[in-house]
Amino acid sequence: MAKNLLTGEEVEEAKNALAELIERSRYVNESNNIFEVKSNHTFEAPCLNRVRFPSEHHHVFAKLLKHSLLLDCVEDLIGDSFRYMPQDKLNVKPAGGGAAIPWHQDWAFFPHTNDSVITASYLFYDVTRENGCLQVIAGSHKGPTYSHHHNCSFVSVITDKNVDYSNVHYLEGPAGSVTFHNARIIHGSARNESNIPRSTLCNIFTAMDAWPLLGVAGKDFMNTGPVDFDKFDETRVRGKPCMQPRMENVPVILPTPFTDDSTVFDLKFDYEEPKT
Repeated sequence: MAKNLLTGEEVEEAKNALAELIERSRYVNESNNIFEVKSNHTFEAPCLNRVRFPSEHHHVFAKLLKHSLLLDCVEDLIGDSFRYMPQDKLNVKPAGGGAAIPWHQDWAFFPHTNDSVITASYLFYDVTRENGCLQVIAGSHKGPTYSHHHNCSFVSVITDKNVDYSNVHYLEGPAGSVTFHNARIIHGSARNESNIPRSTLCNIFTAMDAWPLLGVAGKDFMNTGPVDFDKFDETRVRGKPCMQPRMENVPVILPTPFTDDSTVFDLKFDYEEPKT
């Protein structure tokens, strides 16, 4: 975690931008390709769960995607040539019942030729166990990729019964900080039952020599796409182009058939919930 990466002024700017997007969501009747809303969402009482591609819908989040201090941290972690995946999201997780995110591995959604793939998450409020901070299973990024399938369908959560969830670390931190986690690590978060929101902006970065096995993702939030080098390279933020992927012996289970249906988190099969 990089604590206090943002200034107090930048944090307030981000909160104001979030408030603007929540205001826009009032005019949405149901979830669409930008706003993911809860079933009790109304114009009078907007209940926004997630914003997809916030960098495309507010200049503040576009600026944060390429914040120089953030990119310096990414460079320290995965090298001096890297790109962003156009799959950024803003998880709102409001006070008084923000949804839990079940245990999963990002790697299951978008495997690459190597695992120099990380998610950087800005914290816009102080984050604690009480308001549903990110939880990770320490060391799990060095282990297997677990099944995220149920009845032969990819359901976005770990369904394997043989996972050890005992080594939980809670990534608590002050507003303005950024957490970083490798795509292979097992992680999740509990419900937010506190009176403090836990809003986070998640940006994914990969080394330029990490080629996406499912093709180059586009703006449809599906993690799949064509074999398109120009499309791949246009998301480069630092370093040089790379036409020679680095191949490593990494554990891959393909997320097929892939679904963009967020209701899979509500399926009633037996999986482990993140701890409160």
